Amino acid sequence: MPDQSQADQYLTEEAVGLVGEWLAAAGGNRRDRATAGRLRRLLSDSDGTAFTMGFADRVIRPERHRAAARQLRSL
Repeated sequence: MPDQSQADQYLTEEAVGLVGEWLAAAGGNRRDRATAGRLRRLLSDSDGTAFTMGFADRVIRPERHRAAARQLRSL
């Protein structure tokens, strides 16, 4: 029976392989690459990361549109 480190290594290799497949499948789409680039630039800045987290939590998550609009205005 494999020990935990071997199991972790196996799962890591499987995950890396799966992500590689996803990246290869998405790599051909120019629009996706442009979107990924904008997101990468946004998240490379600490203020951008804070804004993105706040936007996701306070604007995207609420079900009520008015509440989301108020939160967006405050951001």
